[in-house]
Amino acid sequence: MTELVNLIKESAEKPTIQLESIILERTRELGSFALALIYTVGHIFIAILCATFIFNASFNLAAIDAFIEPIINGFWFYLLHQFFKEKLSDILLTVIYTIGHISVATLCASVIFSAPLNLAAVDAFVEPIINAFWFYSLHKLWQKTNS
Repeated sequence: MTELVNLIKESAEKPTIQLESIILERTRELGSFALALIYTVGHIFIAILCATFIFNASFNLAAIDAFIEPIINGFWFYLLHQFFKEKLSDILLTVIYTIGHISVATLCASVIFSAPLNLAAVDAFVEPIINAFWFYSLHKLWQKTNS
């Protein structure tokens, strides 16, 4: 029985080890650019998973939200930075951007999923927190392979 357990464990770990070695190799080759691409793909995946679980949404609808909301927030970032980068302090600019980002995420989720605002706000807070852990993990992996 122990032999069977070890065989199952080994077969389950093998794809994970292979995926990790591919990520490590690509990160070494391309540096920050590869890391940003890997982060972005993970970010989109996390956004889809959050929308799927929080709103019980279909994959397609969750994917729409995972692409539309960041694009709108990109424009929000651009407008805010373009017109206020020299008029506001860095911290005030960051606070205003963050409030706007959460508002955009909440409104997008509310409109796309026809969700109540309080549930949409949950998604607007939960997803960035998960993405922060994703960022931290990738950064630690990058430090481990590039030191």
